[in-house]
Parts: sequence; C-alpha cells; structure tokens
Amino acid sequence: MSPAERRLISIRDKIQLCRFCGKICRDPSHLRIHERSHTGEKPFECSRCGKAFSTASNLKSHEQTHTGEKPYSCQECGKRFALQYYLTRHIKTHMKVETFIWINLLLHNL
Repeated sequence: MSPAERRLISIRDKIQLCRFCGKICRDPSHLRIHERSHTGEKPFECSRCGKAFSTASNLKSHEQTHTGEKPYSCQECGKRFALQYYLTRHIKTHMKVETFIWINLLLHNL
C-alpha cells in the first residue's frame, strides 16, 4: 500500500457523516452537535427561565442575558453588549455609516 493510500484510509476512518444530510465532520462531538439541528434535541436548559439550547456554550451565552453582565464592548463607540453576536451585529452599523461617508466623499470629489 502506498503512502497516499494509507493517508486516504486514515482520513476516511476519521470522517464522521451526518445520518440526516451527509455533512462531513471530523470530530464526533461536532457531529453530535450538528445532528441536534436535525433532531431538535436541546439538552442544555436555563435554570432561570427554562429555555433550552443545543450546546452548553449557547446556554452560557444566554445566561448572561439574565445577569445584566455586558462583557463585550464596541471599540468605536463604547456601547456594551451581553452577547458577542450582538456586538458583531452592532459593529456592522458603524461599517455601513463609514462606507456611506466614503461613497459620498468619492462621489462629491469626482
């Protein structure tokens, strides 16, 4: 068996396939999380409100909404957010304004 064939066999043995859609995952834990998107399984439940999540990290992020903690801050304006997703969404508003300003400057300087 050639080295290339051995590598292919090694890779094939490590690949995990989703039984619902065929998506390829290299890690069994990633496959388990992915398959929850098909089954709707949400084993992680918030002890404060009962909302359930498919991953522990999503539950942890959600729990911050109850504490009032806002650890993520915008470098542009200082506004703070409980979730990274909210900060990312907010940052795009600055980009749109900045892009708009640049387009107007370019148009008026032509």
